[in-house]
Amino acid sequence: MQTLERRVRQVVADRLGVDQRDLAPAVSLPDDLGVDSLDFRDLALALEAEMNVPLDDGVLGSVRCYRELVAAVVESVWRAEDRASPAVAPPVVLRARIAPGRRPGQADVVRAGRLDPYLAEVIAADALNAGPGSRLDLGLAAAAGDTEARRVAELFAWLDQRGIAVRVDRCQAQDVAQ
Repeated sequence: MQTLERRVRQVVADRLGVDQRDLAPAVSLPDDLGVDSLDFRDLALALEAEMNVPLDDGVLGSVRCYRELVAAVVESVWRAEDRASPAVAPPVVLRARIAPGRRPGQADVVRAGRLDPYLAEVIAADALNAGPGSRLDLGLAAAAGDTEARRVAELFAWLDQRGIAVRVDRCQAQDVAQ
């Protein structure tokens, strides 16, 4: 099964006529790829059809770079899954450990807390700062289900394109808090 990011990458590349390798997380859609408001609308319609979920116009209106587009699509898919789910899922609590790869003397970075967009952005920035060859280990609280684990894996899957290995596991509550 393709990750959400890979599906988004395929649609965006096809619609804009660009190579998938040109879709780096920080690439500016309007500045680097010349995407205008009509292109954004076309992308939104194509992504809605591919993902089978409505995309929030307000969120899409604030998208500037590829990373933000992926995050908006992932958020829309999650919201659609939450609406389809009979019970409200508890927030995901996790512990992230970034082990640097090729930079000698660089220490591991550890972050923990309730996963929200801010924490996700901080973890991704730490992983990118650690550079290619690094490893991001995400330990979810033991109570997290398969759906939460899949969501977290999909959220950080794009880091693989930047040479950062991502692993999602469950761990005991005391391990998350450390």
